[in-house]
Amino acid sequence: MKLVSVNNYHYRRGGAETVFLDHNAMFTDKGHQVAPFSMQHPSNEETDYEKYFPSEIEYGSDYSFFKKLRSAASVIYSFEASESLGHLLAEFSPDILHAHNIYHHLSTSILREADVRGVPVVLTLHDLKLACPAYTMLRDGQVCEDCRHSRLNVIRHRCIKGSLPLSSIIFAEQLIVRLAGLYRKHVSHYVVPSRFYINKIGEWGIDTKNFSYVPNFVNLPEQSWHNSDDGYYLYMGRLAPEKGLPTLVKAFIELKIPLMIAGDGPLKAQVTELAQEHKNINLLGFLGRDEMQAYQRNARAVIVPSEWYENCPMSVIESYGIGKAIIAADIGGLSEMVAHNDTGLLFEPGDTDSLISTIQHFEEIGPQGRARMGEAARQACSENYSPDSYYRRIMKIYEQVSQ
Repeated sequence: MKLVSVNNYHYRRGGAETVFLDHNAMFTDKGHQVAPFSMQHPSNEETDYEKYFPSEIEYGSDYSFFKKLRSAASVIYSFEASESLGHLLAEFSPDILHAHNIYHHLSTSILREADVRGVPVVLTLHDLKLACPAYTMLRDGQVCEDCRHSRLNVIRHRCIKGSLPLSSIIFAEQLIVRLAGLYRKHVSHYVVPSRFYINKIGEWGIDTKNFSYVPNFVNLPEQSWHNSDDGYYLYMGRLAPEKGLPTLVKAFIELKIPLMIAGDGPLKAQVTELAQEHKNINLLGFLGRDEMQAYQRNARAVIVPSEWYENCPMSVIESYGIGKAIIAADIGGLSEMVAHNDTGLLFEPGDTDSLISTIQHFEEIGPQGRARMGEAARQACSENYSPDSYYRRIMKIYEQVSQ
């Protein structure tokens, strides 16, 4: 099968990019021909197909007035991306186009371009953009579903970087996309990594009959590392309020148990200050993949204290793969990924006391209890998040839309 695989960025920027690149590598290893399509970016991984990549667009960059106007139009519908993709489709003649994150950069123009050329489109929903204009259902660090009743709230609340112009552009983008039916008309099937997202999007009145649950995947290491325990807990991810950082740090200051925090983000300065005041709080900064995995292997457990609707975080799957239990907030897709008292423990999101008591319980179950959870986590990874499971599910969808 010949596949054009599409994502805004062609480098490991976040979870969506990891899935996109690993998906491409897997299908190439399986003998399929894969042509990536992204926008130009200095950090992109090299590919023979980068000559087709359209120009880079970066939100809120300090462009000239006329370039800002052009960029705003491209956010809504990028004729350059559509034309560039058309050249690739004409030369490559794919059987399927599989898109990941495309909005605000490549735009939904590529969906129409593929469909009118007779190429079936599969779209993975890494977030809630299909329903929420700001794609996160998050405002001021709290869950927000106001746009369920009126999308104008994205302007009223200035949900996009606190900017009225940017929020207005995104409102216009979603209005045009919805009126033109660009998703409805041009996407054959949707891949959704969590059942929670399918249900949540359905609650907003969107037809989910062509949605399939396909969780993300990770290559299972040969060795389980649940017995490697240096006594610390690990947080890995963005340093932001919606990720539960204030709740997490407050809990560990009281617990006085070592906490390692890996990542970067808007709360870096505050976390750095707290780390200087409290010796059990350690800020590692942004880590490369190998460094991150080393800290995962030696952690007692990995904590995911999110206070927004997570989808299917790679941090959970990767930790499961090395046999680490997860202590997670009971919210969004996390609730279905973490089996309480089996592969880890769940606590009330945003509740410091709940997190403290959950950590204390995890300490009390001792090495044997924690090892049991680690083995259950690794088994869950093998059964639910393996490359073979992902490949079978995706191929079933490809065969279905190709008929």
